[in-house]
Amino acid sequence: MRSSFITILLIFLCLSLTVNIFAQDSSVIEDLYKKGIEFLQQGKCDSATIIFQKVIDEVEKIYNEKSIHLTTPLDMLARSYQCLGKYDQADSISNRSFTIRKKELGQDHPDVAISLNFLGELYRIQHQCDKAESFHRRALKLREDKLQPDDFKIAESLHNLALTLVCTIKYLEADSLYDRALQILENTSVKGTFEAAQFLYNSADLKRILGKLEKADSLAKQSLSIKKKLLHKYHLSIAKSCNLLAAIYAAMGKYPEAESFYLRAIEILKISAPDSLELATTIDNLAALYFTIAEYLKAEQHFKEALEIRNKIFGSCHPYVATSLNHLGLLYHYQGKYDQADSLYKPALMIREKTLGENHPDVANSLVCIGDLCRDLGKYSEAESNYKRALAIRINAYGEIHLTVATTYDNLALLYHQLRRYAEADSLYRKALNIRIKILGNNHPDVATSLNNIASLCHYQGKDTEADSLYNCALKILKKN
Repeated sequence: MRSSFITILLIFLCLSLTVNIFAQDSSVIEDLYKKGIEFLQQGKCDSATIIFQKVIDEVEKIYNEKSIHLTTPLDMLARSYQCLGKYDQADSISNRSFTIRKKELGQDHPDVAISLNFLGELYRIQHQCDKAESFHRRALKLREDKLQPDDFKIAESLHNLALTLVCTIKYLEADSLYDRALQILENTSVKGTFEAAQFLYNSADLKRILGKLEKADSLAKQSLSIKKKLLHKYHLSIAKSCNLLAAIYAAMGKYPEAESFYLRAIEILKISAPDSLELATTIDNLAALYFTIAEYLKAEQHFKEALEIRNKIFGSCHPYVATSLNHLGLLYHYQGKYDQADSLYKPALMIREKTLGENHPDVANSLVCIGDLCRDLGKYSEAESNYKRALAIRINAYGEIHLTVATTYDNLALLYHQLRRYAEADSLYRKALNIRIKILGNNHPDVATSLNNIASLCHYQGKDTEADSLYNCALKILKKN
């Protein structure tokens, strides 16, 4: 879907402001503005840009080019360019609106936060997450300083900042902000709206990542319940919620429930978005579920179906096609069909290097898979080379504190463990553990996995007392989850 939650929310807010902005002006301007909103909601972004530019031209004739009345149509024109992926134009126009608000209203006026929030979202979409975080923090502070504590606009800013903190892997702070936003939401008129459903959805998704599965399940169900009341049964947003619930149930080990929700999502998408990336991704997810429960024939069938759709949409040399090739390779690899796995891993790597560049994180994903295959084949030097290259790419892309970096440390550590290079393995396992604790907290199941890895290594070295202590710590974490 081309429109994000923030797009929908801003449209909602701007529609509520329309009468105030244009009440004393020509009804032609108001009609144009509403038409632009309609185009944007429909994803007709080219048409929306034309309409909003006409609105701006008309408003400038009545007032002037620095009038506060221009800010909302400027926001919507910037939104239209963002929808088209024309981020430079969106940035320039949004900064014009920002400048007008600051000059006409003062830097500390709550409405200045509208510009701060949009700029933050614009930078987040472009993966400039640190910059986005700065804008969202400024918007939140401004609203907290000027508005009542239970004002929905504060919840909106908390939600926006949380989304950005997820982008910067600050999961624990983001989770706290989502909780605050939902608490405010409980006491506002927005409760029960699509905006509330999206708040609940995003919070549930993060809690899934953090291993808070019961809470994730509850929030995701609330979100889906709201959407079912507001939207038709084949709406794409309902499919998205079904996907999330399926992922939560898969993580809980409730595989029949997970399968049911994936199948429901696929049913919706085959009607509302046939031959779409969303459909291919959902089929891929279902295939991964079948892989997990050892239904390999079903997994293969669905991985191939997803690959066929991606080939049809994008052609054979595309990163999404490489993803499907890699998934099929993993399936064959796990079944011990090493030649078939190799014949898929290598083309996937070539596609990614060609289309994304040699230092893209997706290239690292391919290198890890090839490294795993080399390790299983006893080609230890090749495995180490692939892992080290993948590690360098991930650190360069994400920094040292990232979950994929922790995973790569584990890959290398396992290799060194097998080669009896115990000191090197221990160092890398502990690096992975520290990263997971920092991002996920002390009681996440992945932290238990890291503790088990170190315990296993200690056991092989005859350090049974230390191994038992680590195993017990891991067990306590798993019992809590």
